[in-house]
Amino acid sequence: MNLRTLEHTTPALFWLILALLAMALPTSLMGQIDHRTVGDLAWTANVWAKPLKFQLSIALHLLTIVWAMAWMQRHCGVALPGHKVLVVSLAITVLFEVVYITVQGARGVPSHFNRATPLESVGASLMAGGASVLVGASAWIGAVALWRWYRLAPSQREPMLLAIGLGFVLMFVLAGYTGSALGQYRGPFVQVVKDAQAGLPLTGWRTDIGDLRIAHFWGVHSMQAVPLLAWPLSRLTLGLAHGGILAGAIAWSAMTVALMQLALLGKGVL
Repeated sequence: MNLRTLEHTTPALFWLILALLAMALPTSLMGQIDHRTVGDLAWTANVWAKPLKFQLSIALHLLTIVWAMAWMQRHCGVALPGHKVLVVSLAITVLFEVVYITVQGARGVPSHFNRATPLESVGASLMAGGASVLVGASAWIGAVALWRWYRLAPSQREPMLLAIGLGFVLMFVLAGYTGSALGQYRGPFVQVVKDAQAGLPLTGWRTDIGDLRIAHFWGVHSMQAVPLLAWPLSRLTLGLAHGGILAGAIAWSAMTVALMQLALLGKGVL
């Protein structure tokens, strides 16, 4: 599947992806010349780290959605119900999330869980709503894929269609599961952290103590992991391919839950 196919399927999201990638270049450059950090948070990072991370991660999220819709339409003739509403909702949500996170980063203040002012309280609430739109869109696409896969005759069931369905629905479940804990604790740690050791580059993750963001990342990216697993498995017989995809989805979910439990216990992955 080439870029022209992706552009033809959903032009608005395709060009939004390119815009996000274009934004990432100056954001990365600013991170090299501007050495400010975000307040005195225990997971202190460069003020441009989060904007860059979200520009890249949301671009990948949208690319995966556009690819899935294009694949379903091309290989299975599936026209996603509510396609226009989904595209408009995603475009508005992404524009707000990325602009708000970037502006807050440039100001040197947190974007997530920041209710220091009335305006920032509104921004935090809108971001939470935007996250629901992002995961909800994945759930809808995954549900349509699973329903279409189920309605096909057993001999015609495409392994990739099952992988899209499972991966996208799991993204909704696991991202919600891990994201709710981040919201509950208003940050990545369940314990009070007084030391400000540096985390991993770009992500800012702490591996020496429990960090909820690691499990959240793992859960969010099930929408890429399960379909990627389906590429080599699709060469096998249908039974083996479907079994392998199901096993991979279960294993990915189990790893997410394990990482989550480590973080909730305050234990690091290393």
